[in-house]
Amino acid sequence: MRRGGNLPDSEESTFHVESRRICPDGSVSNCKNATLELDAALEGRADAFNPDELLLAAVSACMIKSIERVAPMLPRWHAASVAMPRSRERPTPTSTRSPGSSV
Repeated sequence: MRRGGNLPDSEESTFHVESRRICPDGSVSNCKNATLELDAALEGRADAFNPDELLLAAVSACMIKSIERVAPMLPRWHAASVAMPRSRERPTPTSTRSPGSSV
């Protein structure tokens, strides 16, 4: 079983991430040999990714990986950078049921 990377269409990628709370204001996620500190504090932490930032980082990584795949076809390509600014309402918006929804 291979993990990630460039695979033929007939093979399947598998992924395994484990996350756990380690203290009142932090958690960690582990994948392969990597550990990533997560911001789980209600007041926020400057030294760890919060869920919004993790999502943006994942999308950015996908974009850069896609660029890497076509890089051999780009004769003068040397680097890539992705910036993804985002904002959200405070307090965090809540979900409400749509009119006419049966669930």
